[in-house]
Amino acid sequence: MLKIIEKATMAASPGSENSATEEGGQTTTPASADSEKAKCGRWGKGTSGNPAGRPKGSRNRVTLLREYLSEDQQEQLLHKLIEFAMAGDKHAMSLCVDRLIPRCIESSIEFELGPTGTYEGVCAAASNVLAAVAFGKITASQGERITKMLEFRGQLFFGLSAK
Repeated sequence: MLKIIEKATMAASPGSENSATEEGGQTTTPASADSEKAKCGRWGKGTSGNPAGRPKGSRNRVTLLREYLSEDQQEQLLHKLIEFAMAGDKHAMSLCVDRLIPRCIESSIEFELGPTGTYEGVCAAASNVLAAVAFGKITASQGERITKMLEFRGQLFFGLSAK
């Protein structure tokens, strides 16, 4: 099935002018493209390995797989994945958990700033943030972000500027 998808991907995206296909089906780049690369093997600033970009109308493998499988087959695959996960397959468990409980990049915090409708209120809130960081109630990066929001509020409403 994967080979069908790869063939469909190749058919959907015709080769660009900068590539040539050899007998083995592998794509090579012309010598002029290698001259644009830096000696370390990376592209230099302002140049790209694919200047034309992704061909219009090309679709990724997931989209092609969804179109290839019927809704019943997709549902059967999901049920089979859940069955393997419930039987103890660690990889299947990982796939299920990653989809059900996405990784939390940033945690929310509960923090009382106090009123910020006056100049004195913004100053007091900034002091509260500093104290919360000092006592470990919030992290330094969280405190920094809150302080930047307070600074913006001060600039917006009271014409304050950080000096």
